Amino acid sequence: MSIFTEYGSLQTFFKRAPITAILLISNSLLFLITLVFNGTNLYITSDTLIKLGGIESSLVYSGQYYRLLSGMFLHASIEHFFGNMIIGIYALGGSLERMVGSVKYSIIYFFGGLFASYLVIIFNPNTLTVGASGAIFAALGALFFVSMFKKELISESDRKTIIILFALQILFTFIGQNISIVGHLGGALGGFILGFLLIKGNTFKIVN
Repeated sequence: MSIFTEYGSLQTFFKRAPITAILLISNSLLFLITLVFNGTNLYITSDTLIKLGGIESSLVYSGQYYRLLSGMFLHASIEHFFGNMIIGIYALGGSLERMVGSVKYSIIYFFGGLFASYLVIIFNPNTLTVGASGAIFAALGALFFVSMFKKELISESDRKTIIILFALQILFTFIGQNISIVGHLGGALGGFILGFLLIKGNTFKIVN
């Protein structure tokens, strides 16, 4: 039975992956707010993203620590937004939540994302950073941990799919444009470590 099985109805989706559903809604609302704040500009400006809570190291160090979290809910373009929502939160995040449960998924997503944000302000202090990618890579890192060290928890086909996805996403991280390498790798590392700490054994059941 695959962890990537479709959810069915919207009601079923909310029931099986409530945190994922909340993340999709909250990110969507923040993106609409971003577009409103951006006005008539064709491209979302840095000023707009900073006003709404983008991760900017000097502001974080000045005491605006909330930016480490708020930056995870902002996106710099329509492509950035839909890529993170569909491939990231819906597909990867939703699958992980159904696998480990909402509590463990929340810990992996938020703490992995915060770890990525923290590394960004340390290693990329002069770069404005936004996006859910760090948290999404935390989910991917946890799935990669399962695929490598908890093989009994997933099917062989899912294990191969996760390994391929992980390899491709790491590759795209290095060859893509306007991508926070530190954020992606930091999120993956944080998620892998949290997976090790939280996913102990075959104590959960995949529901379809």
